Amino acid sequence: MAEIIDLPISINFLIIPFALGLIGVIFAWFMRGWILKQPRGNQRMKELSNAIRSGAQAYLKKEYTYIAGISVLVFFAILVLKGSSDNWYAGLYTAIPYDILPYFARPGLWDPPPVFSRPAAPE
Repeated sequence: MAEIIDLPISINFLIIPFALGLIGVIFAWFMRGWILKQPRGNQRMKELSNAIRSGAQAYLKKEYTYIAGISVLVFFAILVLKGSSDNWYAGLYTAIPYDILPYFARPGLWDPPPVFSRPAAPE
């Protein structure tokens, strides 16, 4: 027999955002179709439209080139700085509070940790 799981939040909080997002995508698709069916205008408007399009494509090409270059540099920097496999443990000391570190640095990382609490301050 299947066990009933009591969720901490209502399922509506999960369904409503996805439904609204889907409605937004469908609306955008219909608006795109409507805009593309509109007349492009006279010859001067077509020339301006083509100039704007070519400028935007040139800008995006340059932008994506910079983003790709920076991404490659960051990738290799991480690869070089990673060093040995022991460095991840040192990174945990700076990224995770001291009281939960032993639970995440143990074998069986995916086991659920116990409830954490910091010691109370002396009075």
